[in-house]
Amino acid sequence: MLFIGYGMEGHFLRPYGYQRVVQGSAASLALRGHEVAYLELMWGKGRPLDEHVGLLAEGRELGIRLIRAILRRHTAKGGLSFYVDSARVRLGEQLKKVLVEFGPDYVVCEERIPWFTARDVVRLTGARLVFRAHIIELLEAPCRGLRGLGKATWPYTMTFYTASLARASDWALTLAFQDERELRKLLVRRVSTVEPTYAPIANHASRDEVRHLVEEHPAFFITYEPRRLHVRLARALPGVDFLIIGVSQEALTRALGLPREKVPDNMMALGRVYEPDLAVLFERAMALLIPQKCFSGFCIRLIEGLAYGTPMLTTRDVAGKVRGLVDGVHLLVEDDYRRWPDLLARLAEDEELRIELGENAREFYQRRLRPQVHGRRIEAIFDIIGRGS
Repeated sequence: MLFIGYGMEGHFLRPYGYQRVVQGSAASLALRGHEVAYLELMWGKGRPLDEHVGLLAEGRELGIRLIRAILRRHTAKGGLSFYVDSARVRLGEQLKKVLVEFGPDYVVCEERIPWFTARDVVRLTGARLVFRAHIIELLEAPCRGLRGLGKATWPYTMTFYTASLARASDWALTLAFQDERELRKLLVRRVSTVEPTYAPIANHASRDEVRHLVEEHPAFFITYEPRRLHVRLARALPGVDFLIIGVSQEALTRALGLPREKVPDNMMALGRVYEPDLAVLFERAMALLIPQKCFSGFCIRLIEGLAYGTPMLTTRDVAGKVRGLVDGVHLLVEDDYRRWPDLLARLAEDEELRIELGENAREFYQRRLRPQVHGRRIEAIFDIIGRGS
C-alpha cells in the first residue's frame, strides 16, 4: 500500500491534522499485515528521505516506510497556479526505480494536490488509484463570509474539481458522511466514508515544560486555534486555565488580534505538542473544546479526544462527523456559545460527569474507530475494487 501526500505547514514527522489522518490509516494497514509506504511531496524545502518511521497503534510500534521527494515550484503564485504546478510534477528516474521496486497494489492519494503524481505512479506500477477527499469547500462556505466574485466562486470551483478527480479514480474515500453525500450529488458513485483513526509517531522527545505546566495548573481545559471565544470563556471562568495547542505564547496576541494586557492570565499557549506530551494533556484535561462550525472533512481533534477518553464540548457540525456519537453520553454538544461558560463550569465542578463522558468516549473509540477496525474497513474497499477489475 502506498499513500501519497504533501508537506506544507506541517510534514509527516511534525504532523498537523492532515498528516495525522495519513498516519492513522498507514498504521492500521501495517497492523493488518500489509507493507505500507508514504510518499511525501514537499515544495522546495527539506531534504529527500527514504527511511522507516515508527507509529504507535494498539500497543504496538509499527514500521512505515517514509519516502520524501523535494519538488520545485514553477511559479510563486498561490490559488489555481498552485494546482497547475502540482499537475506539472514529473517523477525523477531514481524515484521511479524506488516506486517500481516497492510495487504497490493500491495507491491512496491524499487530497487534490498530489493526484496527478499519484496517477503517474499508478501508470508506472499498475496499481489501483484511491482518492481521499479531505475537504468539500461548499460545506464550509456558509461560515466563511466570502466576498467578491472570485472568492465566492472558489468553493464551487474546488468542489467540482474534487468531484472530477474522484470520478477519474478507481474509488474515492471521504472522512465524513456529509462529504460523501455531497460528492454523490455530483455524480460520484464509487465513494465510501471511513472516519479517521489515531496512531501517533513513536519516540517524539518529551518537553519538560509541558509536564511542569500540568503539575502547576491541575485544573485546565485544552483547545486548538485561539479565538476571541476563548478569551470570553477564560474571563468567565478565572479559576480554570485554558491551554492552547498549536500556537506559541509569542504568537498568541497576534492570533487573537489583542494587546498582551487584554489577554487573560489564565490563557496560555503551548506551541506544537506531540506524543508523549499530548497524551499527558488529553488525559489530565477537564475537557477538550472544539468550537468550529460549518466544518467539512475530518476533525482529528475529535478522534484524539475519543481515543484518550477526554470529555469534550463541541458543536453539532463537529459531533456529526462521526456517526453514532450522542450528546450527553459521549460528549457535550452546544451550538450557542453563550451557553458554553455554564457548560464548562458544570464540567469543572462535576467529576462524575467527566468520568462518565470520558469512559463512554473511550469505549466508543475502541468499538468503532480503533486502528484494527479502521484497517478492516479500508481492506473491504480494496476488496471491492479488486473484484471489479
